[in-house]
Amino acid sequence: MMTFDSEDELLKMSLCHAKAKLVLRIAVDDSKSLIRLSSKFGARLVSVGKLLERAGELGLDVIGVSFHVGSKCTESLAFQQAIADARHVFDIANLLGFQMSLLDIGGGFSGREDFQVKFEELSEVINGALDEFFPPDSGVQIIAEPGRYFVESAFTLAANVIAKRVVIDDMDEHCDCEDSPKRMMYYLNDGVYGSLSCLINDPAHSKVEPYLHRAVESSEQRYRSVIWGPT
Repeated sequence: MMTFDSEDELLKMSLCHAKAKLVLRIAVDDSKSLIRLSSKFGARLVSVGKLLERAGELGLDVIGVSFHVGSKCTESLAFQQAIADARHVFDIANLLGFQMSLLDIGGGFSGREDFQVKFEELSEVINGALDEFFPPDSGVQIIAEPGRYFVESAFTLAANVIAKRVVIDDMDEHCDCEDSPKRMMYYLNDGVYGSLSCLINDPAHSKVEPYLHRAVESSEQRYRSVIWGPT
């Protein structure tokens, strides 16, 4: 089973894997998501009919539709419209003789409780749209891709401090560190070019916060500190 969104992909599949079960990926409105994907993947609705006709001419078996509203979607109605668009594609495919049985609603769900759109709100809208356009008696299997939802807040990263440097600053009247002029620099063995690459490569990255271990209830002197990763 594999997806396609262009005639070039159909031609490639007809040559290399003509027995594959194909899923047509459609482009949907992802303007309300932090990471937009429809400019990279997905067939426009106006081209769907032609693509399905071409698949039929090539003897290929199209079994369903997939879409992705973009990662970290901030508007639940984006799913409602995408599901309605998918229903339109199913209707076209059925008229052309395809037996459609699969809908992949993609991802876009945040796993953080403080994200602006709650997962429960998205679920309510999605379930309502599915009940309207793909009710249980339609025989269509519904799948999703909730990767970010499951792993976004699931990890603690442990790194080693491999070096330390003490810097003496001029007195800062705004310093809340008991007026100490000392500034600590800690150098770690991991950073934005490693496990934390999401901070510079992913506009929808999770919030990264230090896990305060020994310092939480400690009476030790505290200093303003900078943490560096590898360059």
